[in-house]
Amino acid sequence: MKKFTILAALIIFFLSGASDVYACSCLMETKTPVSKQVKASYQKAAAVFYGEVTEITRESEGVIVKIKVEKSWKGELQSEVIVRTLADSAMCGYTFEKNMKYMVYADDNDGHFGVNLCSRTSQRGTDAKYLNKIKKPRLFAKITEKSSK
Repeated sequence: MKKFTILAALIIFFLSGASDVYACSCLMETKTPVSKQVKASYQKAAAVFYGEVTEITRESEGVIVKIKVEKSWKGELQSEVIVRTLADSAMCGYTFEKNMKYMVYADDNDGHFGVNLCSRTSQRGTDAKYLNKIKKPRLFAKITEKSSK
């Protein structure tokens, strides 16, 4: 009985000092066909494009990612786009890797493109076949070493 009392007291002690903790939580539709998920994400996004990460800069407020665009389906984009995300996934920040390619669904956050873990942004380019049915993509010229000389 004494062990139970001590254990109960410890649990109450730790729980009484706990503050509210928030973590990223995304509700993903799994029963909805992918084509409808893509269309819904396309409609919500300010920009939808596919490209390669060329630079990642970490700042106190988050991460700034420069992406060389290969194809775009939505948004007035240049050949390079800057997107911002929060620093870690617990805050819904999306983790990008340099030299990797991504299908990006970006929101407009006060005039800047923003990406979060709950968007359809991913390394998979499989959404392109569904996006092509919504809108023909704008293609950006690929610069190779030979053509840039």
